[in-house]
Amino acid sequence: MGGGAEWIITSSGTWTAPHTGRYYIELYGMGGIGQYYYSNFASGGSSCQSYDNVQMTKGSSIAVVIGSNSSSKTSFGSKSVDNGGNATNATTPGKGTGNLGADGVASSSGDYVINYGKGVLSKMYGAGGGGIGRRGAVYIKYLGT
Repeated sequence: MGGGAEWIITSSGTWTAPHTGRYYIELYGMGGIGQYYYSNFASGGSSCQSYDNVQMTKGSSIAVVIGSNSSSKTSFGSKSVDNGGNATNATTPGKGTGNLGADGVASSSGDYVINYGKGVLSKMYGAGGGGIGRRGAVYIKYLGT
């Protein structure tokens, strides 16, 4: 994406800032687990937290942890987001997490519903799902100096 101005991180480790300047960051925690019972279904909450205008210096290393199970959240340096909340039963959806996350939804038609947040990568990461939610990620976009 974006020829070097955008990055997607999907595994824990360290990321090094390639430029000095401002960055836009989205953190996706693991999406919440849904619940199904007969014809009722409730999705988990989705997870996405955005951070505008984060200042970084070229060469600085940032620790990254990707939420990949129900007990780990996603973090990028000192910034973090919790996982989306699990549905508590087949009619009570999970709560969303972060300013771009979304609360789960319920369906009485028997359809599994995937709950997407509002972030750039919400269709791929952090969504609240049926059996299990989608895993976390970090999206970074360089905004310039």
